[in-house]
Amino acid sequence: MTNYKKMIDALEKTSEIEKRATTLLLDVKTEFEEAERQIKSDTRLSGEGKIEEIQRAKLQYGEKFLREAKKMREEFDKAAISAKVGAELVLNESHEKPASDTVIKTFEREFNDIKTKLLFTSPGECIEQITQFIEKQDNPYFAKIIKDQFASMVSDLLTSSGDERPELAIKVKKLYEDISNKALSDEQKKAAELSPHLDARYGADIFNNHIHKDTLVYLFDREIASFANRPDQYEFKLDERQDEPLQIG
Repeated sequence: MTNYKKMIDALEKTSEIEKRATTLLLDVKTEFEEAERQIKSDTRLSGEGKIEEIQRAKLQYGEKFLREAKKMREEFDKAAISAKVGAELVLNESHEKPASDTVIKTFEREFNDIKTKLLFTSPGECIEQITQFIEKQDNPYFAKIIKDQFASMVSDLLTSSGDERPELAIKVKKLYEDISNKALSDEQKKAAELSPHLDARYGADIFNNHIHKDTLVYLFDREIASFANRPDQYEFKLDERQDEPLQIG
């Protein structure tokens, strides 16, 4: 599997987990409401006894929800890390060298010619020649070579440009952005686009809308709701075995 495929699969995994969040909440809601219905219909319990049993059920099913949420939290963050690492691996991939020696030698000759001309050409003409050379590049392999040597190509140009320096600096920045973009494959462009957003995926809320929160508060309490997205910080009060459905009657 390629690094790009690993990145995309991991990112899709985080989206799939977010969708499962609603399903989990609905499942626990159904279980709790059934337990609550049985408690209310149990004629052996007094009014006070029913209230106590319902409160116990709220804690039991609330903690059952948080245990599942914790598993999802761990799964989500693991996928988020995998997506970010995958993006970095894609961005660091080397491009395949063209098979044609003629194409390579032609590039090397033209690139060396440009670098030589920059030594005795006016700043304005230098920018124009570099612009034309960059515009004709359509192979990321060659564009990466230009990008790697770009700083050394333009350093003397900016140093000797005098009053024109601010204007030239803007043009040079644009040229660098252009060649940097050309130095990326289609997959690397996608990874570069996603990378800033992937940073925010780790630790992002899984139960991320007001309906989730309102439902949890309604079913259980504000404490349970407040730990939905950070269940690892919750101190469980019941043993995990007590998360099984309540046996009423």
